[in-house]
Amino acid sequence: MRRVFQKAAGFTLVELLVVIAIIGILVSLLLPAVQSAREAARRMSCQNNCKQIGIALHNYLDTHKCFPPGALWGAGKTSFPELPYHHTWLTKILPYLEQQPLYDQMNPRLPAYGQAFTRQQVPLLLCPSDAGFRNGEHVASVAPAPGTDYNLGLSCYSGSIGLWASSVALIPQGNAYFPVLGDLVNNPEYSGVFSDLQTSDMADITDGSSNTIMVAEVNNAGYRDPTLPSGTLGTMRCGTGVPRRPLPEAVIRPAFLAAGYYGTCCGSGRFLTPDGQTASEGTFFRQNPFIFQPLFEAQYGPNSDWPGASSYHPGVVNIVMADSSVQTIAETVEWRVWVLLNGKRDGKAVTLP
Repeated sequence: MRRVFQKAAGFTLVELLVVIAIIGILVSLLLPAVQSAREAARRMSCQNNCKQIGIALHNYLDTHKCFPPGALWGAGKTSFPELPYHHTWLTKILPYLEQQPLYDQMNPRLPAYGQAFTRQQVPLLLCPSDAGFRNGEHVASVAPAPGTDYNLGLSCYSGSIGLWASSVALIPQGNAYFPVLGDLVNNPEYSGVFSDLQTSDMADITDGSSNTIMVAEVNNAGYRDPTLPSGTLGTMRCGTGVPRRPLPEAVIRPAFLAAGYYGTCCGSGRFLTPDGQTASEGTFFRQNPFIFQPLFEAQYGPNSDWPGASSYHPGVVNIVMADSSVQTIAETVEWRVWVLLNGKRDGKAVTLP
């Protein structure tokens, strides 16, 4: 008997190309969903960081009857310029963030600059969605002039100083902000919970703790306004910025050292820079990347320019209210609403949009 063998059928080239095309389409459909799920997890992790910071601030409040100052510039010298000190509000809440061993490394009698604890990176202070610098060693490794000056633990979370860096942020009638903000109440004040050179307690937050932003995200690069000339800051804007390049544009915020770049510390002539060398404006860490303190100003809306709040979460920024609750706010929030949410006693209690 003769056996008949049949040749096994296989894929033709056309069929193979069709299968590959279908697989490619399925992958292209699946990839955004996977990325979206990962970002949702990262944002949830960031919100958990925010919640722990909010609870730590309230534990500090329960102990000391006030929130910590945003930055402690001088060391108590009575004449100008004052001796350097430059500790931050994050230094003060370390014990309430389960960082007692790191807190114990600090000598509160000495300036922050040069102490080993300032170089430690606390993982909780980094947003998992932040694609910028991961710690001070990373900054020092890529800076044009690498050195220990950049080896500083970083923070993706900053305290609100309100409209601008001032103990009492009032709006003079001739100021450009007055037509937008100044008609609310007589002589309104737009200071934040971390108003410069003073502390706040719950009684100071007359607009309501659930209506006042206490802390917000800042990414480890900052934003810039692409429509403005280089070096020009874009105020009264929200969501109009683009991320800064790591070099030479980035602005980083050390967690435990208030550097004072163009802030109260080194701009007024009242305080020496962290290394105790000079009191002139902007002379400390004026390299790239630039350096600030873990504070933000509300005159720069979310994701608009580096002094303001910012994040890499698509379209939103995580915030901590003064009652320690964690919320998200759209980067396109109306600028006036943003300023009022950051003011602790402006006389106009607005709610989150």
